[in-house]
Amino acid sequence: LSQYPTVAVARAAQSRARAEVRETGAQRLPRITLDGSATQYQLPAIVYPLHGFPSPTAAPPGGNPVFDHTLFQGSALASWTFYDFGARSGRTRAARELAGAADAALDAAEQSLVARTAGAYLRVLSARQVLAAQDQRIAAIAAETERTRRLLAEGKLARIELLRADATLARARAERSAIGGQLDVAEHELSQLTARPWEQLTRGALPAVALRDSGDAEPL
Repeated sequence: LSQYPTVAVARAAQSRARAEVRETGAQRLPRITLDGSATQYQLPAIVYPLHGFPSPTAAPPGGNPVFDHTLFQGSALASWTFYDFGARSGRTRAARELAGAADAALDAAEQSLVARTAGAYLRVLSARQVLAAQDQRIAAIAAETERTRRLLAEGKLARIELLRADATLARARAERSAIGGQLDVAEHELSQLTARPWEQLTRGALPAVALRDSGDAEPL
């Protein structure tokens, strides 16, 4: 199910909605921001704040500013919003509602895909059975046509009877071609829905199903 495009899109939307729920919930927590930097100078630069002219009695020792080629700086900021008049609560509720809608959309996409797959599966089985029955019908019509041709050769039937038999046989073969086309379409659709190669569906035998009165299906 997860490989089909509609289900994959719905699952991605669900993941996004759940991520938004976590994001809105994280806004209730305190925030800590850390910042750091390192600067490399070609020539020595002042690495301590200079608030006045140096004097022999002031720090740093010796009264001279401190120079260095490398300057490291860091900062930390902590904040927490105690009350925002319900703005965060509203965003959290909205995000949860959207997440619930995404869950429902995913369930609907999966159920729709299951229904489509079951329908394609039953169409394949039905088309195969109809095709087999049509082959038997063509064989019976061909045998009857051959018998008519022999009777015509013996002079026991009019030629119109052979023409009718040939027309019936040609119509049965045309119907078989139409049924074969329906089977081919159903098998390709089932192959797409189940992500199985079409050759496996055409060569392999699919298990038959029996429908209950309640509409359920159980393997035979």
